[in-house]
Amino acid sequence: HWTGAAWESIEVPKAILDALAGNIPNRPANAAWIKVNVVLTATADGFLVGATTQISLQPRDGQQAGELILQPALYAWKKKDKTWTSQTLATGATVNAIAIGPTGGVHLALQGPVPNAPSEHGTAPTDATVNVWDGSKVTPVGGKFNGMVSQLFFRGDELYAAGAFTHAGDSWVNSIARWDGSAWKALATGLASPQLTAGTVFEAGASAKGMIYVVGRFVKAGDVPV
Repeated sequence: HWTGAAWESIEVPKAILDALAGNIPNRPANAAWIKVNVVLTATADGFLVGATTQISLQPRDGQQAGELILQPALYAWKKKDKTWTSQTLATGATVNAIAIGPTGGVHLALQGPVPNAPSEHGTAPTDATVNVWDGSKVTPVGGKFNGMVSQLFFRGDELYAAGAFTHAGDSWVNSIARWDGSAWKALATGLASPQLTAGTVFEAGASAKGMIYVVGRFVKAGDVPV
């Protein structure tokens, strides 16, 4: 990490290194490959890493092909005492993004089924939800997204989600949405792709002055050609 004057290395426990590298115990015999999806965000006293392990299974000895998603984990590093903590999320979903709220609340964008969620959140692997993590369980914020949420960020105390989707809960939003405390809301007409459907956001965030910036694949932002 950069201290402001120099780079310093961070010692990472072997168990966490193995998890991030996909070196899992009891690897399935018919595993074709292992991929670890990793996202990272800064916190007030360090940083937080979300990691989800995906295993591609090939047909072998009567076993079927498919994909196995292990329970994702959160790894937190605190700068003050240079210690690590880890927690496993009780879900089979993939952690796609993390955002820390102004009061320190942890918000996660999860792709796939979320346990104990209302039925309207669905269980399809292509569904995404934004959730609050309280240290022991995830609680969905609003309805599901019918695509991928790849970015979460705050603009002051307002939470935003961006990615590749057309709906968030009951709202038509086109790839970017704002949580107003009770529902997801569109930003004008959102972001449109060359096919005039929802665009795809790769990166998004807000400046200290409250300006929102997005990078992705789209030809219109609201009514403005880009």
